[in-house]
Amino acid sequence: MKRAATIAGCLLVVPALLLTLGAFMVIAAVSSAAGGQPTAEAVADIPSELLPIYQAAANETCNMPWGVLAAIGKTESDHGRSTLPGVHSGSNFAGAMGPMQFMAATWEAMGVDGNHDGTKDVYDPVDAIWGAANYLCHEGAGDPARLRDAIFHYSGRDAHYVDICLELAARYSTSGTGSASIIGDYALPLERSQFEQHPAWLSQPHHCCMPAIDIGVPVGTPVFAVTNGLAIRIDQPGGCGWGYQINGDDGSNYIYCHFTNPTVPSGTKVRAGDQLGLSGGAKGAPGAGNSTGAHLHFGINRAGVDWCPQPALQAWFAGQPVNPAAVAVRTGCTT
Repeated sequence: MKRAATIAGCLLVVPALLLTLGAFMVIAAVSSAAGGQPTAEAVADIPSELLPIYQAAANETCNMPWGVLAAIGKTESDHGRSTLPGVHSGSNFAGAMGPMQFMAATWEAMGVDGNHDGTKDVYDPVDAIWGAANYLCHEGAGDPARLRDAIFHYSGRDAHYVDICLELAARYSTSGTGSASIIGDYALPLERSQFEQHPAWLSQPHHCCMPAIDIGVPVGTPVFAVTNGLAIRIDQPGGCGWGYQINGDDGSNYIYCHFTNPTVPSGTKVRAGDQLGLSGGAKGAPGAGNSTGAHLHFGINRAGVDWCPQPALQAWFAGQPVNPAAVAVRTGCTT
């Protein structure tokens, strides 16, 4: 089902004297669109004439992820297909205009003549997309560390809007590529750099009643098979959401929950380090299940018994290819 202008009038009014196009337009000469290649979902959902516009505007403004820009276009007006007030003429109840839903003063300050016809037209999709890219880049979207804040400002400080856009962006683009850290027949479920930056993720207790671990990764984080085995899809809207159970060749079952984009078909034979998809499904987003925020749930089950995965994760991080059964404990990893 398509989302049509679910968030309207979201841009904050920015005084025109704060900026000019020339002061904040950063041209990045790169050979391909930022943020990876379009997925099948992106090709099917985004109008063919707008897809390259999203890519070029994101790339040439500040090299921000084009999928984020496209996700905003989807959220604001279904890529201009919405017939609600303000999308094609006039304004909505909040005063927002055009397919990217600008306030008048913000458009005056941030609008761009994207199609080079001599006019900055807030209702023209090309101009509006370039204007949105300009605004986001002004807010720091070209810096991965500031991307979330940039969307937050665009939305009028709506954290749920940010989660929706990032989840959709992860489905639109193949930006979630990474390299696994393989240790013999085992691998870390996330890139090693994630644990190097957040060492507490290796030992933090699960929040409740069962041995497991919740790792607070951002939306669109690559997730890898931790060992060789058979990957079976999980689809539990009220619990795990989208995920996998890997029936490991070592006799253990490995549970992954809250994916935003599972990419391996159910029943696929995987090897340690194979990418399963992207995690970090945000609350309320497809695939998130019963999740209060973007994270990866990871658990180990053997012979119907849940075991604490923390000892195995710590051993793999230390370069020891240990079978979890050798370090298995059932207590001490829940709060």
